[in-house]
Amino acid sequence: MHSVLVPPSKPVNLTVTDTTYTSIDVSWLCPRDFGSKPIKHYILYRRSSKPGSEWKLIHRVNRSQLSYTFENLDSSLSYHLRVTAESDAGESEPCDLPSAVSPKKKPKPPPTLDHVFVRTIDDGVISLKWNSLFKK
Repeated sequence: MHSVLVPPSKPVNLTVTDTTYTSIDVSWLCPRDFGSKPIKHYILYRRSSKPGSEWKLIHRVNRSQLSYTFENLDSSLSYHLRVTAESDAGESEPCDLPSAVSPKKKPKPPPTLDHVFVRTIDDGVISLKWNSLFKK
């Protein structure tokens, strides 16, 4: 008599927990059904929002790890992220983020001031004058 191998159901509640200029942190919960074998790993995938972009396996994490940081991301792109559970019975269906997510955008530096002049220095107070940042 042969037993039927049943892969785990998909992990649940994939959520973004933080973002930086180059990374996105995610977490998830265990599958509701572990299938016929114990879970060994969770597998993380990403795909950019560029047309024609393919899913890439990024990392396998130990079954006790329920979070991951996607690193070295381009802040000008959006990413689709997913996680699967893996056991000796196979890989689960993916749990996807509901929508694409981007790292934080780098703030633009403030415009530089032209022609800054010291107007007065009096009793520890310095008064400055500069040209307007915006052309009228």
